[in-house]
Formats: sequence, C-alpha cells, structure tokens
Amino acid sequence: MALLMAGQHSSSVASSWVMLHLAAEPDIMEELFQEQLRLLGSTSAPLTYEALQKLSLNTHCVLETLRLHPSIHSVMRKVKRPLPIQGTDLVVPASHILLAAPGFLSVCSEHFPDPEKWNPYRWNDRVDVEKNNDKPEVDYGFGMISASAASPFIPFGAGRHRCIGEQFAYV
Repeated sequence: MALLMAGQHSSSVASSWVMLHLAAEPDIMEELFQEQLRLLGSTSAPLTYEALQKLSLNTHCVLETLRLHPSIHSVMRKVKRPLPIQGTDLVVPASHILLAAPGFLSVCSEHFPDPEKWNPYRWNDRVDVEKNNDKPEVDYGFGMISASAASPFIPFGAGRHRCIGEQFAYV
C-alpha cells in the first residue's frame, strides 16, 4: 500500500511543495542560496550526493515539507501476537491490522510546536536528537537507519519496513 501511495506522490510533488513554501519565505530562499555559496563555493560547483549532505538548511527544508506533506497517508502493520496497550487494559489481538497516519502525527502540537507552520528551523536541534537517541541502528540493505519507530516523523514508514527510497528522496 505504501509503495503504491509513494509512487503516486513522487519527488516532483514534494519539490513543488518545497518551492511553494520557499516562495512564501524569500528570506529562507536567500539563506539557502548563501548556504550553497558558503559550503560549495559557487553556484556552478558540482552538486553531488556528498555535497548535498553538507547543506543542512536544504535538508531541513525537505524534512519540514515532508512533515507537512507526507507521500503516504497510512502505514499498516499486522499484529503477530497479542499486543497490550500500555496504561490500559486493552489488548490488540493477533491478526488485527494497526494503522498509523504520518500526516496526523506530524501536525500534533505534542510532537511539533506550532505544527501548522512550515518552519525548517525546527529541525536544527531535532535531527541531532533523533539521530542520537541511543537506539541501535540497523542496515536492512538500504543504508543505516534507526531500529526504533519512536519518532512521530514517519513519512517513509519505520523499522524494517521503512521505504528503501528514503535516501534517494532527499536528493
């Protein structure tokens, strides 16, 4: 299901959302340009994958856009064994399907202050926190990712079923 939805909402749609948000925030657009000049040397410098990794504001603009406009509307998982819900008497029986909605989680003020506002600066500290959350990382064959699904930012799913195109999407 996620593959179908992600294929329908491609990187061109995400790029359009980024451009729309940047058009509304010309100061951020100028800051992106200055970051490119400062870190890459010129506008004609080769734009490689390694060079893109240096552009933190660029990355944060992509993350913030995906937070507000995720490519998938739902992530479903089948319960393999009875799953007790912490703090309640409820137990989800085996064989039931659970659904997480990335679009809902990403606009909860509990996780993201002022959630309706496009603000790439919110990622300045958050990216480091999420990368250094003392959770083990694992490589399922498409790069190291957090083994945890604790983050409310899940536009690419989570855990071992995480989208294999995530790193490509950031390019």
